[in-house]
Amino acid sequence: QSFTYAIEVRQMPSTCTLPILSYAAQGAGAGDGRFFERLVLSDTGINNNVETFLAETLTAPNLKELTLHKTQMTGSLSNVDFTRFPLLRKLTISHNPSMTSSTLNPSICALEHLEHLDLSNAQIDHDGFDWSGCTKLRHVDLRDNPLLRGDWATLVQHRIEDLWLDNTAMRGTMPNFERLRSIGVNTNEMQGAVRLPASVSSVAFFGNGATRAPIWCEGGWGEEACVAPSNNLTSIRLEHSYLGGDVHTALGGVSTKLTSLYLRDTEFRGDLGTLLTTFPNLRELTLIGNLFHGDVARSLRGLETLDIQELGVVDSDAPSAASHRLMAP
Repeated sequence: QSFTYAIEVRQMPSTCTLPILSYAAQGAGAGDGRFFERLVLSDTGINNNVETFLAETLTAPNLKELTLHKTQMTGSLSNVDFTRFPLLRKLTISHNPSMTSSTLNPSICALEHLEHLDLSNAQIDHDGFDWSGCTKLRHVDLRDNPLLRGDWATLVQHRIEDLWLDNTAMRGTMPNFERLRSIGVNTNEMQGAVRLPASVSSVAFFGNGATRAPIWCEGGWGEEACVAPSNNLTSIRLEHSYLGGDVHTALGGVSTKLTSLYLRDTEFRGDLGTLLTTFPNLRELTLIGNLFHGDVARSLRGLETLDIQELGVVDSDAPSAASHRLMAP
């Protein structure tokens, strides 16, 4: 008979220090299948030093998932040797406010099975990390590390499906991620175009230093921004991107499956009314900070699924041809 051991501690606010955790192969022989494979510490007052914890306190060579999220752990990740856990598939160390600034340890990319990496809000201070060895990563969340710098072209791995680089200092132009499903690149130093393969279902792009950066159009580069047609695209966030251009050029080929559309401060122009009729499943809509014309109100009345809408104020000086300036209230 085979057993899998796991420890999961959640929502335990009391401050404490974990004792030694040592779960390797046990019993009559190393092949009896009893292994410690999963450790989740989330929303807890556990206050071990993270470097000591991962180097000495925790011994689990068969660990496949490690989560340290919203703990009171102290110390830095800079010198942690993650190869002590060679079978790791999912690694999450995020939102631990007592940890100090860390560099990225190269041992992360020595984990041959690692698919899910979440180091969001982990106080990472690093420039030019070499991601070339992380060939199996599928989910990468590095958001809210404003001192994380480097050219994100080094993240090109054909397996990446979800990529979140919001509020980092990653720079350069976006490489081609062939399997991408969702992407967030808000508030960083990226430049140039955002290429969206047909596989993408969710995109977030706003508040970047490179204003009016065009978005990749299927078939080639366009003069104005546009979103590549996709049968899977259900959510678009282009807030504060100031992309400009005609809204039909930008969104005319987007899937009718779209449920969320956030266009605050994109400075799009054109006939929004006719465009909205092509999204019968729309549930969330934000339009503030654009210059549209057309009968927007009539189109909205036809959207029976719409739950949340933030439209702003129609300009009282708009001409009779129904040109609307949508502004923040």
